[in-house]
Amino acid sequence: LAMQDALEMTLDQISTLGIIENTVNIELDNIRETYDEETGEISAEDFRLAIISIMENNIDEREQVFTEVQKEIIEIHRALTLRFMRHIRWGRI
Repeated sequence: LAMQDALEMTLDQISTLGIIENTVNIELDNIRETYDEETGEISAEDFRLAIISIMENNIDEREQVFTEVQKEIIEIHRALTLRFMRHIRWGRI
């Protein structure tokens, strides 16, 4: 909710992100079911590559939902978060 408000997301964007999230969860569940060490339907390496592919597609699809201004806000937030995390770690040393 805070992200939606901060980015002034439209109802269409919110709905699309929900659909993307549900799709990713289904894909991850399906690949987990396929990967069973005992049956060996899929190797550990293929499982790992499938997970990477799903997550990369998720990132690409989510990125397409946002406007350029929203992407810029997201990047600023990430940069500030990393900066804060570094500051906190340095304070503990």
